[in-house]
Amino acid sequence: MDYKPGGNAFFANGIGLNAKDALSKTLSTNSEDTLLKHQRHLKYFDFVAALSQVSGIVMIGLAAYVFGTTNGGLRWNFDAQSANRNVGNINLHGMLMTTALVFLQGEGLIVFRLYRHEGKLVAKTIHTILHLLSIVLTTGGIIAIIGHKNLTKDVHFTSHHAWIGLGLLVAQSVHTIVGTVNFWFPKSPPNIQQLVLPAQRAVGITLFLANVGQLLTGTLQYTDSLGDCYDKLTCPKKLDLFLNLSVVATLCYAVCVCALLRQSQWRRQRTPEEDEKQD
Repeated sequence: MDYKPGGNAFFANGIGLNAKDALSKTLSTNSEDTLLKHQRHLKYFDFVAALSQVSGIVMIGLAAYVFGTTNGGLRWNFDAQSANRNVGNINLHGMLMTTALVFLQGEGLIVFRLYRHEGKLVAKTIHTILHLLSIVLTTGGIIAIIGHKNLTKDVHFTSHHAWIGLGLLVAQSVHTIVGTVNFWFPKSPPNIQQLVLPAQRAVGITLFLANVGQLLTGTLQYTDSLGDCYDKLTCPKKLDLFLNLSVVATLCYAVCVCALLRQSQWRRQRTPEEDEKQD
């Protein structure tokens, strides 16, 4: 066989070119697979996020109907001379707790998922407002039930539900204060924030789940105010049915919130402006 100058080099270069083409195709295929997988995850995100908002609105709407209809509806009543002193406050308590403990807390947790492409300041501001509003409404709900106990001459804090509710208010207040001090003002150094953030997230999710359990035990106690019609499913205006549906909506909302928080792919993305500032 005749020797051809440069033949082996050309052959080697041919292998190199083929290898490069194969590697390029492999990388391109992997990139396409990753992109398709990411898009599929985003479709799931859109569904779960939409379901969370629908179930949350249904939960609030059903609670407003039940509490606004039963035994005098929603009233801020502290008048001992009132002819209807036994109505109103307990319903207001239930409405405020449903809104504050579950809906506002849940929205505060998932706001960084829902506002994934906006500036971090937007999500952080909404997050803080929701948590502060939750504390205010929870305090109002506790004041309402204390007023109800005063009017009916009942003894205060005689149940585990009452004590757990008070404990959750204190825990939520501390949690919000710690978050505000570390991430808003006076704002701790970045290394401290990195240490605090995982614990802050874990405590927030734990408090949310405890709030859901607290709401469900409160709903169970509230069924006593409906009387025997609840057990027989014969309440006027289908209050028994709508109360049960509100519980289902609450559980659906809680599951959606936990699902949104669990997926790391659904975390908020850094904006180009934030990357430039970091650089």
